[in-house]
This record gives sequence, C-alpha cells and structure tokens, in this order.
Amino acid sequence: MKPSQANRADRRQSAREHARSSKKLTKTVAALGAVLAIGTGVAAPAMAAELNAGQIAQNNYATTENIITITDNLGRTQVALLAPLGSVLPAGWVPAVTTTTSSTTETLNILGIIQETTGMLLAVPDTGHVPGIPALAGVGTLPAQLLLGGELLEPLVGLGAANLQVALAAGLLGTINPLTNVANTAANVVQTVGGDKVTQQAGQLTGIPSIDEALGFVGGTKNSSSWNGTFNWPVAGISNQSWITQDKLTVDSISSDEIQEKFSAGLNTPDYLKVQKGKTRYYLCGFKLCSEWVPTKDVNGNPVYAVTYDPNSQVANILATLDNVDVQGFSLIKREIGSKSSLPFDGSAGWLAGVTQVIVPGAEGEPDKVSTVPIMAGGFASPGDLFTVGGLYSPGIVTNGPQSIQSILGSRSSSFSIPRAGFGVEQTSILQSFYIGPDGFISDSGWTIAMINVGGTPIPVIYSLGSVNFGPQGVGYTSPSIFGVGLPGFQLGTTPTGAGESTGGLLGGIGGIDIPTSLIVLDPKLVFDALGITDPTGLGLNDPVGTLRKVEAVLSPLFTQYVTPTASQISQALADAATDIVNEGSAAVKDTATSLVGITNEIADTVEEVTDQTDTTLTAGRHALDDTTYTGKHRADDSDAPLVATSYTDEQDSTPSTDTEETDGGSNDEGEATDDSKANDDNAPNEDNGANDSGSDPTGSSGDSSSSSDE
Repeated sequence: MKPSQANRADRRQSAREHARSSKKLTKTVAALGAVLAIGTGVAAPAMAAELNAGQIAQNNYATTENIITITDNLGRTQVALLAPLGSVLPAGWVPAVTTTTSSTTETLNILGIIQETTGMLLAVPDTGHVPGIPALAGVGTLPAQLLLGGELLEPLVGLGAANLQVALAAGLLGTINPLTNVANTAANVVQTVGGDKVTQQAGQLTGIPSIDEALGFVGGTKNSSSWNGTFNWPVAGISNQSWITQDKLTVDSISSDEIQEKFSAGLNTPDYLKVQKGKTRYYLCGFKLCSEWVPTKDVNGNPVYAVTYDPNSQVANILATLDNVDVQGFSLIKREIGSKSSLPFDGSAGWLAGVTQVIVPGAEGEPDKVSTVPIMAGGFASPGDLFTVGGLYSPGIVTNGPQSIQSILGSRSSSFSIPRAGFGVEQTSILQSFYIGPDGFISDSGWTIAMINVGGTPIPVIYSLGSVNFGPQGVGYTSPSIFGVGLPGFQLGTTPTGAGESTGGLLGGIGGIDIPTSLIVLDPKLVFDALGITDPTGLGLNDPVGTLRKVEAVLSPLFTQYVTPTASQISQALADAATDIVNEGSAAVKDTATSLVGITNEIADTVEEVTDQTDTTLTAGRHALDDTTYTGKHRADDSDAPLVATSYTDEQDSTPSTDTEETDGGSNDEGEATDDSKANDDNAPNEDNGANDSGSDPTGSSGDSSSSSDE
C-alpha cells in the first residue's frame, strides 16, 4: 500500500472514531443534563386530576340505597330456602329469619329543614349494643358533628332570608286584586260624575300562590330508607338483629330567576283599566238640563285613551323584590349500618359503622365542598364471660382538597378486660389528626387517657405517641410524651404545607392549629449537667439534642437539594394515580351494586317460585315458622300469583322502623337495573343522586306490608 493510501485510511478511521466519540459524548451530556435538571429543582408536574368529592358522596349514597335492596333480596332468598325445612322439622331447629324494608319521602318547609338539620347533627350513632366500648368512647363525635353545622350556617341563613322575601312577595301579590277593585270603583265613580269613560275594567289576577305554596318554592325534601333483618336459631342459642338506615336532607340551589319563574308560572295576565279621556258638558235645552259627553281628541282628531291602572305592572314590581334572592343548596346525609348478636352462654357481639356528611355545591367552576364525620365501632364478649374486647374510632371531621384528605378532632377508644382475673385496660385518645396529599403525610396521635385496672385498683396514665411526617419536603417526628413530659423532636427539611389548607372557613382554621404532644420538653443536657456527667470524647454525647440540631443543619439542605425534586415528581405521580382510582372506584362500586340488584332479585324470585310450587306449608311475613295462618298474595305486584294460605308464628321481633311504609321487599317481579323512569320500583337500583326507591305502587308500599311484633 502506498503511503498516501495508508494516510487516507488512517484519516477515515480516525474520523469514524471521532464521530462515535462525539455521539457518546452527546448522549452522556444529555443524560447528565436531565439528571441535573431534576436535581436542581425542576417543578413537579401540574395535577392531572382532582378529587370529585361531591360526585363520590352521591355515588356512595346511591350505592347504599342499592345495598338496602340487595340485602333484602338476600333475606328473601334465605327465607324461601328455610321455609320448607321449617314446616317439617321441630320448632326451633330451623332459624327464623325476617327481612323488612321501608322508604319515605317528606317535603319540608324552612322550619322543617331547620328542625331536621338540628336533629340529624345532634344524633350521635348509638353504640350501646357494642360490647367493650369504654365510657369515654366517641367523646369527640358530637363536637365534630356540631362543627359540621358551621358549614351549613351560611346556606341556612340565606334560606331563611329567602323564605321571608318569598312570603312577603306572596302576601303582596294577594293585595293586587283588592287594589284592582278599588281602581275599578274609582273609575266608575269618575265616569258617573261626568269624567273619563271606562272602556275596559281591570281584570282579576288568578293563580296567586298562597304563602305556604310560595314557601315550597325554596323548601327541601327528606328521603329515608331502611332495612331491618333478624335471625333467631333457638337450638343453637344464637340470635341476631341487623339494620341499614339512610336519611338524606336536600335543599336544592335555586336562583332568583328560577324563583320568579315559579311565581309567574301560575299567574294569568289580567286586563288593564282603560278609559277614554273626556268630560260631560251640561246645558239647558228648553226647560230642562241636558248633558253631553265630549271626548278629548288629539291633534289629528282621534279620541284619546289612557291606561289608568295595570295589575301586571304591580306584579312585575312585586317580583322585582326577589331580584338577587339566591338560595345556596346543600345536602345532609346520615347513614348507619350495624348488627348485634346474642351467643350461647351469655356471649355477645356487635358492630356499627355510621356517617354524618354535609355537601355544599360549589359555585360555577368551583368544586363541591364535602365534610364528613365517620364512626366505626366493634366489640365481642366471649361466652362464659372469659374476656371482653371492644373499640371505637372516629377520624373526626374529614375534608378534602384537590388531591388531599385531612381529618381533625379525631378520637379513638378501646378496652380489654378479663373479668375473672380482675384485669382490664381502657384507653381513649382525643385530638387526633392526619393529612395525606401530594406533598406528604402527617399523623398526630393526639393525647391518650388510659386506665389500667389490676385487682380492682385503677392506675391512670396520660401519654402521647407524638406525631410523624413524611414527604418530598422533609421527614420528621415529635417525640412521645408521658404525663406531658417529652423529648425534643427531629425534622429534616420541612413538613407538608397542605395541612390546614384543604378546606376553608372555620374547619380550615381548626385544621391549621398544631396540637402539641408535649407540655414540657425535657433537654437531656440539663439532666447530665445536674448529675455532673461530662463527655470526655468531646463529641457532644452529653448534649444529644444539640448534636441532633447540628445533624439537622447539615442534612436538611442536602435533603432539600437532592431528595425533594425527585421525590416531588414521584409523590405527584402517586397522587394523580390515587385520585383517578378514588374517582373511578366510587363509580365502579355503584355500577357493581346496580348490577347486583338485578341478579339478587332474580335469584330471590326463582327460589320463591320454586318454594311456592311445593306442597310444604309456606311462610308469611317472611317468617320461616308455623302455627298461625295468614292469607294473602305472596307477591304484591304479581297479578298472576294465586291467593294462598300461608302460616307463621311470630317469635322474633324484627324491630321495624316506625312512621314509615314497610314492605316485604319482594314486590318487584322484574328486578332489573332500571333508569329514572322506573324509580318507583322497589328493587330498582339507585343510580340517581338522591333517588329513593320505595315500591311498585304510587304510595311507595309494596302491597303486602308486614310489621313484625312480639307474640
């Protein structure tokens, strides 16, 4: 190879290597740049979704309505399956089962709304049937529910003011016809004495709403649904009572234009009072006085007419007083699901889950504001009185931000006792709180009052487990304390900033209060100095708090610089995913419950039809018992079902709700998931906000209503 050719080959090889090296360098720089961009504080992405708290609350309401129907369908199936056995086996060998449902809708005026709101906020779920609940259990529940009333203060004041103005408008409308009569009479008098001639009398205004009717324009409704079931098995010594109740008080938002339209809807347009201008001219004609009415004419020689009174203008003036009378709507939901059981040898068990919830719709473009006070309780007393355990927990008032959830004024109670050993422990924690959002997590254990009973001697203990926070901005804790004495805490970076900001108003102010977990913070250095203990190493071992503060001073900037940016990206991504899951999950649960309504109803119908075809003595009132004859249709809406003689002995109190329409839950042969057009179907699933399925007949009853009682 010639030297020149070798040189060219070397140059080409060198160029290829240089190109490859440049590409590698470019990729390395790009990757390094991305890392540096994240490490030096690229802002977290904007929130991809926000919690739709109002829709979630409505979905939960509809789901509970469907669960009531599903549970009743399952009860119907159980009754039908047990009926044949109950007719052939000795009394008490087969469990006696009852299931009843009820549903009511009530229209309320302002006084009824205030009364129901107050009653629902004051009603604390009763946990008397739950074994092992300490005396102080639920101490924070009532204050939390009353604070929910603060969220309703502004809507209720606005509703009251609107009612006053609506009542005034209705009263003023009632004065128009008397004024019309006065105007007509006056015009007739003027005509009689020779004045303007009446060509059209003013008409009467009709369709004027009464004050009660007008108050209904800005009223509300209360929907109540419930299910009660009992299970009694004498041979096994087991009995159970279970229930589901749900009440919803609704006041719809309404604008001044809508209120005026409701007033105008029934009003007619009466004629106005019209006269022809002119006067009577008197003159002598012969030996008598004659008269002639002379009309007034305009410049063109045409008669002049005038409207002297118009009832319609009076209507317009009165309705104008309703301008800017807007009503802020709200919903107050209260639901409870519970059960209590009696077991052999004096054993018992019980549980309860309850919710009190306030929903205030947001203004245009603003999210709904939802505040909730949940409560959960459960307990068990073992047969033979060997031990008892129980507990109650309420997170207090739970509110939400766009992607955060916060609770304040939480409480927790629990107990455990061994009566035969004279040992027991009770504890109640108050002022608990938590926060979780894109910027981290905070949990405050509040303060705990514990009572340890050993051999009849109570030993009180007051302590706090402190608080902990974790998030992209920092990590830290406040130290536990006992009898108010604790150690200093530790904090790298900063705590999440969203706590206290997820809700506004009074609740937001309360949420922003930092409850201390120690009244006295003890510095170990003071103790070491008092004891004369020194640190020969010079490492600050006799001043652990001071050393800890130095560590914080060194690590906090590093945490903020190197951990916070990347952690913020990850935390925001998790928050986006969780928000989507919660929003979509509530809708999925509602849809699933809607489907189960139809499925369980079909199963119940099938089992009941099979049972009806047997020659076995059937049950009535859903009791799998015998000896008392009852004659009537088995299915209220089954026109083809023959009248059959069925029998039962009512030995178990099914504790039906009072002042409600009770149904046997089996009134719907179709049992299909329906839309709004089938809202009156007893077994139609509730997909609507506030839908209240009450039965297949217009009254909401399912035909054969049964009310169980002790016999």
